[in-house]
Amino acid sequence: MYESDNFMQKVYSEVAIDEFYGDVLYLGMGPLWIPRHQTDKVTSTTIIENDKNIINKFSIFLKPDWKLIEADAWEYKPTQKYDIIYADIWHRVINYDELNMMFDKYKNYLKSTGRFQCLEHLIRKSSIPAGKTLVFKI
Repeated sequence: MYESDNFMQKVYSEVAIDEFYGDVLYLGMGPLWIPRHQTDKVTSTTIIENDKNIINKFSIFLKPDWKLIEADAWEYKPTQKYDIIYADIWHRVINYDELNMMFDKYKNYLKSTGRFQCLEHLIRKSSIPAGKTLVFKI
């Protein structure tokens, strides 16, 4: 799992990391590939992760100013609003309805111009209704 940066670059190739800005919340830590490659337009990075194995394996990549919260993203309640909320949850492939439930939970924590994103190519394509998008805005 998460063997190389080359593999991670392919996995995240559709994510426009250079468009991340302001306060960013990651739902899931993964290999921290996106935070490690985000630009200086990002002013704060908060990561929610509940898997101790993932935390232990990838904490070496944490920067001192990043905030790691050990919690379940389905249960966590943020204390601020974010410009970007990125669901980096791929321990299982979630479907469109589950993603909508996650968006509904977090939409009140997006700033007025904020957006909720995910790894679109890991969502079960058969679960996406015709004409729908996987980049959510409030």
